[in-house]
Amino acid sequence: MKGPLKLILEIVPLIIFFILYKYVDIMAATAGVVLATIIAQMITYYFEKKFSPVQLMATAMLAVFGGITIYSGNTMFIKLKPTIINLLFSLILLIGTLRKKGLLKYLFNNAVEMTERNWIVLSRRWGLFFLALAALNEIIWRNLPENIWVNFKVFGVLGLTFAFLLTQLSFLNKHNLKK
Repeated sequence: MKGPLKLILEIVPLIIFFILYKYVDIMAATAGVVLATIIAQMITYYFEKKFSPVQLMATAMLAVFGGITIYSGNTMFIKLKPTIINLLFSLILLIGTLRKKGLLKYLFNNAVEMTERNWIVLSRRWGLFFLALAALNEIIWRNLPENIWVNFKVFGVLGLTFAFLLTQLSFLNKHNLKK
């Protein structure tokens, strides 16, 4: 699947979450983002004929935490989901680096070729970034009004991730053996 469509399928559920939050409430936003994410996964499967394990795990966690939020009426669960998923990604990457494995190389699908040492460096950086995102999510949802958390979830995480990715491009370009 080409980049623009893939990007749209990842951003549309966030936009739906934001719009439903602004015009209805967080429960409607939660239901909307779960449904939109599942539909986006089905569209992705239609084009790629496979599920990405990372996206499948994230979608399953969203469905579980979103379902518990809607069933219980307690927004804590949807607010905890980003913390838990970022901690999980962080743990997987950081444990991999302790075992001398740069697990990010499996997500790049041979688009970038680097030495194992450089994959470990990149995996460690992303592992620490996900850890920081988890901590930031906890600080924001526990200490600030809900609308601030929603804005952080929709715009802040996306912006921080894009900014962090930009900081890693020079490393990727410098160490990519496929150039």
